[in-house]
Amino acid sequence: MTSLNVERSAVGAPLMLTELERAIMRNQEKDGVTYHSPRACRVPDDEIERRAGKFADEMGIVPGQPLEEIAAKLGGRVNFHGFKGASEDLEWILVHPGGAFDINLPEDTSALRDRYTVAHELGHLYLHFPLVESDGPKSGLVAARKLIIHDRGTMASRQPNQEQIENWERAEEEADRFARALLMRSDDFSDVWNSTNRDQRSKVLACAYFFEVSQNLARWRAKEMGLV
Repeated sequence: MTSLNVERSAVGAPLMLTELERAIMRNQEKDGVTYHSPRACRVPDDEIERRAGKFADEMGIVPGQPLEEIAAKLGGRVNFHGFKGASEDLEWILVHPGGAFDINLPEDTSALRDRYTVAHELGHLYLHFPLVESDGPKSGLVAARKLIIHDRGTMASRQPNQEQIENWERAEEEADRFARALLMRSDDFSDVWNSTNRDQRSKVLACAYFFEVSQNLARWRAKEMGLV
């Protein structure tokens, strides 16, 4: 498992902190927290689907419900920062020891993209935080759209090895699957899909509208469910 510290853009270069790195540094200096990258849970897709359904049931989530409400119920915050453009440095989750968390989003991405990003980050919270929480009371989780490995106690970054890359990619895939299953539960999706007696494009549009997701995401869900 990877622990993260803040990064220099190059060894010996002036420190250029992203918003994520500043947040990590604040908590490290204040409370001695170590943030770990996600550890993939390595369960089959149908188990990810089951866990997403269980989470939805526990939280009373219905199709189209704003996920910011769910984050608040769980002790989290969804923060919009004054930065432009979707970026791996701007979309992330920090889960603090004890389970409180911050999800960070840029201010100018679409509502549909933000909705999916929040669902993805909740996947990290539900699937991956328990695996790092067991490492100790000062353990937190950080998940972003890129993997950066930092040497603990220095300000230098290094390239991740193949095992770390594979683990990160698997964890991202798990969070993506969780997000799709959370936003578009399979039974509900099938019902909406089959209720539209028109062409495939019309079915995709109907599902995108009903579940408040993008057409691309609705099409992806249909493919992984074997409907197209």
